[in-house]
Order: sequence, then structure tokens, then C-alpha cells
Amino acid sequence: MQIPDTPEELFERLSDSSVREIFANYDELKPRHRKLVHLFHTELTKGSLTDAAFLDSLAFITVLWRCFNATARHNIESLITESDDIDTAWINAAVDYGKVEQFIHSILNLYDATPNLTEIEDNTTYKLRPLP
Repeated sequence: MQIPDTPEELFERLSDSSVREIFANYDELKPRHRKLVHLFHTELTKGSLTDAAFLDSLAFITVLWRCFNATARHNIESLITESDDIDTAWINAAVDYGKVEQFIHSILNLYDATPNLTEIEDNTTYKLRPLP
């Protein structure tokens, strides 16, 4: 076996058999989902995966998604306001981005309602940049 470059890589290699014991369908997962399983399994193995840490990861992913969506929405709205010819696909995209924003806010509200998890008190901790 080649020596891994990082501790995470070592955990990933060593976890293959135990991941399959915990998650029987591991081999049927998409590659990106396998990466997520490895990531959380590594945290579990290191003793760092608590309910609060898991929820914190989900909240961060959700807020990251919110930032990406807000940027896309801002870009399409700029395109609409600055163009003389407006494509209906742009309008439909802007509406879709608005719906996704509402969905994301609903998810963030669910995180706030989770009992006994005080580490996530304010999702503004995860603001990567001001929203447009």
C-alpha cells in the first residue's frame, strides 16, 4: 500500500471495510455520495461526529447553497434589468431562484427548531458574502 499524503486519506483508505459494515449499499452510491460517506465516517472515527457537528455541517451546506443561489439570482436579475430584449427563460429562472430561496429559508428555520442543539444559534455565522 502506498503511504497516504494526509491523515484524512489514511482514514479514507482504512474505512472502506467498516463503511460497508455500517452502510450496506455503499458500493451502489454515486461517487460524490461515497465521498460524503467517507467524510462523515472519518469524523465519526475521530470521535468528532456529534449530532451538533452533523447539523452544523448540514447548516453550512445549506447556507452555501443559499449563497450560490443568491448570486445566480442577482446575476439573472441584473441581466433582466440591463437588457433591452428580455428572454422569458430569464424570467422563469428568476422565479425558480426565488422559489429555491424560500425552500432554503424553510430548511434553515427547521435547523433553528432542532431541540438541544445550541451550537447553531445564528445561521448568519455562515454568511460567505453579503447577499445582493
